Amino acid sequence: AGGGTVEAVAPPDEGGRLSMPARPLPRRSEKRSSFLGKAAAAVGAAASSAYEFGATDFTSGVRNRVGAALFERLRRAISRGEDFRALVVLPLRPNGRGLKSEEVLAVMQQQRACVATGPDSLLGRLRQEFPDVDLDRYVLFATLRTFDDLAAGPCSEMVYVHSKLLIVDDRVAVVGSANVNDRSMRGDRDTELGVVVDAPESVKKLR
Repeated sequence: AGGGTVEAVAPPDEGGRLSMPARPLPRRSEKRSSFLGKAAAAVGAAASSAYEFGATDFTSGVRNRVGAALFERLRRAISRGEDFRALVVLPLRPNGRGLKSEEVLAVMQQQRACVATGPDSLLGRLRQEFPDVDLDRYVLFATLRTFDDLAAGPCSEMVYVHSKLLIVDDRVAVVGSANVNDRSMRGDRDTELGVVVDAPESVKKLR
């Protein structure tokens, strides 16, 4: 919500790589018509910064099967034309020292490499196998932001999603402490706790 301009980011190229700033957007004193564009540009700039940090292959050595299980379930749904969709809500960036932190940029790069960047990512592999399918019908990765109109103009900041929550068809939920990484999922490092809630009326309230 600081002063100055927010730079827009050009659309990804064929390899999924985001270009660096294409043009400056108007100052925040502009009315709400430019606000959504600024928010979108901020998201793109954060993703672009993470990509520029490095293109290392972060998939080697990962041993938990969560990503593989999601991939196989999506393959099955697409192949059979099932009414299925996974919505994955993540923070825009890790909680930390911001985009000047190498640790934050490294985690963002890992997320991009896993989800969207290159042919070996989850979306990349699905695109190769189902080139004519609109993948948004089956899986969507999203982030949350707040916004408000202040005296100085509209402002926005990310919602840091820290919950570990899985909701299935508004009927069953898994609530716990584990992150989707080897540290939590392998079972021989961090101690985690989770419960399965099989009570539709209660699960609906979790939304």
